[in-house]
Amino acid sequence: MHFTSSPKKSLGEGWGTFSSGYMAALRSCFSKKQLKRQQKEKWSFRVGKQVLLYGEKNCGKTTVIKQLNYWNYGVVYDDYKEVIKEINSIVRNAVLCIISKLSQEDPLVEMTEPETQCHVEYIESRKDQWSTLSADFFEHAKALWQDEGVKEWFMQSPEYGAMSFAKYFLDRLDIIKQTDYVPTVQDYFWCKSKFASRPDPDFMIREWPSTCSVTKFLLHAILDSHMFIVVIDCSRFDEYNDNYSKLKDLISMLKSINNAATRHGSSTTPKFPFLVLLNKQDQLVVKLRSCIRKLENDFPNFADYTVPEDACSSSGDELLVTRAKHFIRDLFQNALKEMLKDETYFCVHFTTAIDRDTMNEVFLKCESFLKQHKILK
Repeated sequence: MHFTSSPKKSLGEGWGTFSSGYMAALRSCFSKKQLKRQQKEKWSFRVGKQVLLYGEKNCGKTTVIKQLNYWNYGVVYDDYKEVIKEINSIVRNAVLCIISKLSQEDPLVEMTEPETQCHVEYIESRKDQWSTLSADFFEHAKALWQDEGVKEWFMQSPEYGAMSFAKYFLDRLDIIKQTDYVPTVQDYFWCKSKFASRPDPDFMIREWPSTCSVTKFLLHAILDSHMFIVVIDCSRFDEYNDNYSKLKDLISMLKSINNAATRHGSSTTPKFPFLVLLNKQDQLVVKLRSCIRKLENDFPNFADYTVPEDACSSSGDELLVTRAKHFIRDLFQNALKEMLKDETYFCVHFTTAIDRDTMNEVFLKCESFLKQHKILK
């Protein structure tokens, strides 16, 4: 498998028309040591090996692609102005969504600052004028976001799950509003659009269907693939599809994919290795600590769950977080063991796709698994 992104070049060559300030900022992202590491650790995919990257909407698939391209090529994006447009769109949509939902809340959201309502009314009265964000918009949006009552309400609202990436940019309004603003690599990872990081046809991206059925179109994609990378949004443990836990739904979907692949394949033996990325661990931690909904509400056996011997907790993780992470990991590992009958055919990792260090560690750990199944040379 190869990518359509340009081969690695020295920074400053083949990057389009950028200002000197932009190029200086981009170069600062790369030290000589980083470039040598990338050259040494770059993955060499076997030609014609198709990988199906799969996951439901907003689970982090796009960010995984960006991280993979950055890992392999140091590719960020071709046109930083397009990235700025995307960031402004995220900020505008988030602010307008917050204002719209505030007026629908009953009881009303308790704002910590009395003047916040004036900023809400100002932005709402001109909502049709914000196709281009002005300094005026940023001033009122910042005042709105600085209200702790509004911020706390938004982060606990149902909309936050699908717009969690917006918080990152709302926290950076003072930087984004600058006329000479240049997006950082991390800013790019938080954007939803792919821009230059578009993989070639061998690397297919599909979203979960709305039900656990495998469509004919999806079946063709499955049978043409040599491996599955499945991205799971673990922070949705408290969300439901028709009163059915999303985590249980995702496990059922894994089984549906494998059953379809085995039933229509040339052999009943496992031939479709799975790499499962348990993503959005950062948001999972936030939800667990909020205690708004407990994991044992949908998984009663979590109450008696003990941390396995191979468990490793991240710095600052309390026992509840460590137990929950590994409980969710065991749910998927046990399902994969039952499906594939062979532990060498699956690999499960905790990920936070927007974090470069975390993803670098995961890519390193996955290398032997991918070579074993002849995805890498």
